[in-house]
Amino acid sequence: MRTNAILRALRQLPPKVQLGLGAVAVVVFGIMWLTGNLPQNLGENGFVNERQNAQRRIEGAPRQAAQPSSKRAAQRPTSGSNSGDYDYLSLALSWSPTYCETSGRGRESRQCSGNRAYAFVVHGLWPQYEKGWPENCARGRNPRVPNDVVRTMLDIMPSRGLINHEYKKHGTCSGLDAKGYFSLTRDLYRKIRIPPRYVRPTQIIRTSPREIENEFLKANPGMKPDMISIVCGRGERLKELRICFSRNGDLARCGRNEDQKKLCSRGSIRVPPVRTRRRS
Repeated sequence: MRTNAILRALRQLPPKVQLGLGAVAVVVFGIMWLTGNLPQNLGENGFVNERQNAQRRIEGAPRQAAQPSSKRAAQRPTSGSNSGDYDYLSLALSWSPTYCETSGRGRESRQCSGNRAYAFVVHGLWPQYEKGWPENCARGRNPRVPNDVVRTMLDIMPSRGLINHEYKKHGTCSGLDAKGYFSLTRDLYRKIRIPPRYVRPTQIIRTSPREIENEFLKANPGMKPDMISIVCGRGERLKELRICFSRNGDLARCGRNEDQKKLCSRGSIRVPPVRTRRRS
């Protein structure tokens, strides 16, 4: 409003006076430009809105500085991040029959060609940021999981290669050594009750992500819809579940990484049956 009043007053001046003031303004702005003092943002009608610019600087700085370290880490490359810096844990339970049907190498693995018929197995336990995740936090030599630790996990995580891979990529970011990381993985796995029809199905189950979610919520009191996500695989198959825990090991709300719409938005999926006999 003040700017408009000034403009109206200037227009009422004689033309020669307006011309003279214009020339003075050009000279002043020219000097400011040469000295590098010309403001970058101009307000309405060409006048500098310094009050607005100052307010933006004041409001912007605290928000940036107040971001938690984990949020800042999510915005930068996460390889080599500080171990133990994460917001929550995501336990990924893979549906083994889907893996064996869709992975060429998997068909020849212990998981797919052995005597045991696997259903849900542990894919991994992943430290997560609210958006994004840390990975490969080990520094120096390539971390390996001791053989005695590997052997303790093969009943729920039936692949030596997977066990070593998961610790290198995700476990090293947990702040735990290999023994502690896999002990925590087993403890969280034991907290989840698998609904009866997913324990050892011998026929294809035709269902939906929402129905699977509801069955797990019913079987696990305290679990809420935002604590579990269903992941689709190829051919409209169930690929895996992701169940979220707090740093203290309690069921917790998942972050954006487990957005159900991104992981599986299909109305229906099928759950392949477990093996009933050893493949030749």
